Amino acid sequence: MSPRPRRRRRKERAHKGDSPAAVVRVWLDAWRRRDFTAMVMQCQTTWIRVNREFVRSPSGWLQDAFGLKQLLTADIGTVSQNGAVAYVDVRLSYRDARAVQRRRLRIKVICEEAAYRLSPTGTWGVNPVTALNERPM
Repeated sequence: MSPRPRRRRRKERAHKGDSPAAVVRVWLDAWRRRDFTAMVMQCQTTWIRVNREFVRSPSGWLQDAFGLKQLLTADIGTVSQNGAVAYVDVRLSYRDARAVQRRRLRIKVICEEAAYRLSPTGTWGVNPVTALNERPM
């Protein structure tokens, strides 16, 4: 009997109407699966555009920043929102080269209708640079 083919996950952009917490949840799940292309699809439109202009590979940037951290758990906490900007508090654990690390993050999520155009009716996207600012639990 041949092995069952793996179902491919669709790599979709966040949709209008998704909450900041929902976008962060999908982004964290993609990190856990080490699917950096799927992580890009949940990122802020302006961040994606700037990275394509200057770095050429947003997924490569994410892999460099998060690839050595094997995400084990992630719990979404408080969400504070003011118009087109939200902050999502996350408690997580990951394994790095040394040990299991437990950290807190405050991830900034931006709602834009297009690059450089904030809009509370646009699409939410994670600013991944803010996820690099870890605090111990």
